[in-house]
Amino acid sequence: MREYRGKSGSSWQYGGIVKDGSGYAIAVNECISTPNAMTVTMHKAIPGTVGQNTGIKDKNGIDIFEGDIVRFKFCGETRIESVCFHDGSFKLGLCISLRRTIEPYKTKPEVIGNIHDNPELLER
Repeated sequence: MREYRGKSGSSWQYGGIVKDGSGYAIAVNECISTPNAMTVTMHKAIPGTVGQNTGIKDKNGIDIFEGDIVRFKFCGETRIESVCFHDGSFKLGLCISLRRTIEPYKTKPEVIGNIHDNPELLER
């Protein structure tokens, strides 16, 4: 199962996703005091902040999620773009395939923020 994240209050929650009548919640597995026992805690996500893990790590080993802002080299130029899901794949700025940017060029992006906490990083 793919991991999701969403902002709940002022903190990010990571786990599964559950759609309820008014939006989404992040389901987080948490250990409790009883040995080998877990409980699931639901955290109501702020609308628009839910993003899926791309399954790709950045050059520092950090998971890349939808909504992250990454810095990377492309055709010899340093670029800063947001990560989104478009036309069936994860993209950087809607036009550059995230997986293709990493694999053939062996250029790994670096997560430098996200569109919710650091929108100024995308200002040009």
